[in-house]
Amino acid sequence: MNSVLFVSHDGDVREAGIRALERGGFDVTPAAHGGHAVLACVERGFDVLVIEDALPEGPGHAIAQRLRRHCPHIRVVRMCDAEPGAAGAGIAVVRPFTADDLVDAVQTLRRTISR
Repeated sequence: MNSVLFVSHDGDVREAGIRALERGGFDVTPAAHGGHAVLACVERGFDVLVIEDALPEGPGHAIAQRLRRHCPHIRVVRMCDAEPGAAGAGIAVVRPFTADDLVDAVQTLRRTISR
C-alpha cells in the first residue's frame, strides 16, 4: 500500500517530489504527462496519484478520471497554485508547500486506504 504515481510536466517538481516521498517510505513512479501515467497504470496498479492540478494536456482531475479506468481505487493528491475549487477529488496541497506537506497528504490517503 505504498505505491505512488507522481505526475508533473516540470522535471524539478518531479525530482523534488520523488525525493520527498521516497524519504517518506513510498515506492514512487514518475510520469511527465498523462500519457505516461496511463501507461504506468496499465503496467501496474498504484495506491496514490500525486498530480499537478494543471498540466499542458489538460486538468489533473480529468487525467485522474482516465487513470481510474485502469486503477479504480487510486486516491488523489492534487498539487495546486491556489486554493482548489470543487473540481476533482482527493486532497489538495497548495503551493508553496513543503516536502513534509506532500508526505503528510500521501500518508493521510494511505491511512484511508488501509481502513
